[in-house]
Amino acid sequence: MQQLTFLRRGLKKVQRYRSVARVGWACAWWFSFLAWSFLILFAIDVLTEMGNLERFVLLAAAAGILGWQAWKVVVPAVVDREDLILVAAKIQRHHDIPSDLVASLQFADAQRSQYGSEELRGLVVENSSLISEKLDYLAGFSRPEMWKSFAVALISLTLVVIPAITRPTHVQTFLNRLLLHDARYPTTTEILYVRITGNSVVHGRPVEFVVTVDLKKELPATGTLEITNESGSVSVLDLLPGEKAGEYTVTLERAIENFAAVAYLGD
Repeated sequence: MQQLTFLRRGLKKVQRYRSVARVGWACAWWFSFLAWSFLILFAIDVLTEMGNLERFVLLAAAAGILGWQAWKVVVPAVVDREDLILVAAKIQRHHDIPSDLVASLQFADAQRSQYGSEELRGLVVENSSLISEKLDYLAGFSRPEMWKSFAVALISLTLVVIPAITRPTHVQTFLNRLLLHDARYPTTTEILYVRITGNSVVHGRPVEFVVTVDLKKELPATGTLEITNESGSVSVLDLLPGEKAGEYTVTLERAIENFAAVAYLGD
C-alpha cells in the first residue's frame, strides 16, 4: 500500500543500520582475536625460539581457531538479514507504541491471507502511515556494544603496534619465522666471527680459537667453546678476553680427530 511508503523506508533504514552494526561488531571482535593470537605466538616464539615443527603446529591451530571464529561470528553477521516485521516489532518496543506497525505490514501484504473487517485493516494501515511520518527510527538503537567492540579492537591493534615500533627487528624476525624460515632473534651480544689462527688444523697440534663480537653491543666477561669430536665426545673450554677489544680466545691443547666447535657468549 502506498500509505506505508514512509514506514517501509524507515524500517529499511533501521535494517541497514543494524546490519552494518552487526558486521562491524563481528569484524572488530575477529580482528581483536587475530591481534591477540599474533601477540601470544610472538611472545611464545621469542621466549622459546620454537623449531619448525612447533611453529607449524601452533600456526595451524591458530589458523583453525581464526577460521572457526570467522565462520561462527563474521559469516552469519554478513549473510543474515533481519525481517522487516522483526524490525517493526523492535521499533514498537523502543517507542512504546501499540502493535499497529506490525499489523499494518501484515495487512498490506498481498501474499498473506486476510481475515476480519477490511475497514478495520484499512484504519490500522492509515494510522500506522500517520505515525510513521513522525517516528525517529533509530531512536533506542544505541551503539554501546559496537563502540565497545571497536574499542577492544583498537586496544588490541595498539598492543601489536607497540612491539612493532619498539622492537622492529624482533617483529621482522618473527614474521620471517612465521614462514618457517630459520631467522634468529637479535641478541645483546652478537658474534661476528669464529676462526682459528693459521690456515689449517693439524692433528696432534694445538689449535687456537678466536671469537670476535660486535663492540657496539654487550661484551660479556667470559664465554664457552663447545667442541664435539667425531667420536661423539664433548669438551667445554672457557673463552677469555684476548688482547684486542671484542676478541675472546681459547686454545685446544691437541686436535686428535675431526671436530665441530660452537661458541657461546652472552645471550
